[in-house]
Amino acid sequence: MAVCYFSYGANMSRYVLEKRKVRTSKPGVPGIAKDYVLTFSHRGGYATLIPLTKLLHSEEARWAPFKISPHGVLYHISQEEFAFLQVSITHRGREQRLSAQGAICAIILWSMGCLSVFSCKASFFYLQEKEVGYQVTDILVQCYGSEEEEGKLIPAKAFVSSPLLLLFAAVAPPARYMAKIKQGADENGLCGLYRDWLANVRVATLHEVTHSDYNSTYADLGARCFGFALLAGITWALIN
Repeated sequence: MAVCYFSYGANMSRYVLEKRKVRTSKPGVPGIAKDYVLTFSHRGGYATLIPLTKLLHSEEARWAPFKISPHGVLYHISQEEFAFLQVSITHRGREQRLSAQGAICAIILWSMGCLSVFSCKASFFYLQEKEVGYQVTDILVQCYGSEEEEGKLIPAKAFVSSPLLLLFAAVAPPARYMAKIKQGADENGLCGLYRDWLANVRVATLHEVTHSDYNSTYADLGARCFGFALLAGITWALIN
């Protein structure tokens, strides 16, 4: 039985999917995720979907200006491929454990004067590339661009950010990531107005991506607090 998978980020590109060992049996169908907005607010500046019901007026500034109704591609893939993709996208257990441990160690060493601010930023940037942190959700996709599917509302699966890995505010996406999104949008013939919007989204420089704004999540805040608490405990034990 096939799974309807809605991709709105780099996975819109069939080349990217094939690199992740997912082969689609037929071309993808363009569509819009109903009742969601797209923002670049996942850890590292990557895309995610935010339900309109959670987009309170008081939080408008948190997601602006990088938000829009999300166009993407509806793929029909096997359950086995979706399961493989889910493991690839949602969690890489070993890497995430190393990421958390590395963050704590970096904080402790930095606090002890063993690391410079620059090297600590570089470490976080490296860990950031390794971590994923998406979860599966059910959405409705309104299809277009296909005589057979035009206007249909189809239930589908999509990957959205884990709440702990949402940034405190939306940011400009990394340039390489944005290039893959544009490639996927062109390959699948997404709406011209949407592709024009993608073409005009400002991308982040390498220097910007290493900034703390790209790591400011509840998960990172928790890791920092734990690191400082651990350091305080070690210091107290040494003194006493």
